[in-house]
Amino acid sequence: MPPHLRLTDEIAESAALYALGLLSKSERSSIERHLAEGCSVCQTEISRCGDSLALWSQQGAVAPRASLRQKLLQSIRERQVTSAKANSPILLPSAHSGRLKRGQ
Repeated sequence: MPPHLRLTDEIAESAALYALGLLSKSERSSIERHLAEGCSVCQTEISRCGDSLALWSQQGAVAPRASLRQKLLQSIRERQVTSAKANSPILLPSAHSGRLKRGQ
């Protein structure tokens, strides 16, 4: 593959995935061969992504505001209740006995 003339969305995406280590072995090898051919556009973008990742990794974890934490926990509880209701069996009256039986 010849060197690129300009940065495209596809190159930026591939560079980010490369920097994150999320490419398959064959995709990674292909990019490394391309870089060895001297593509400065790809090399610059991969370096930029690597620099960004290094910066992010130096940042300490930030605790969320208490109100955000409470909203998140409430949302999780509501989803658990909704999910539990959706997965519970339905009780239907039996045609023969008048008793309730489990439905499908």
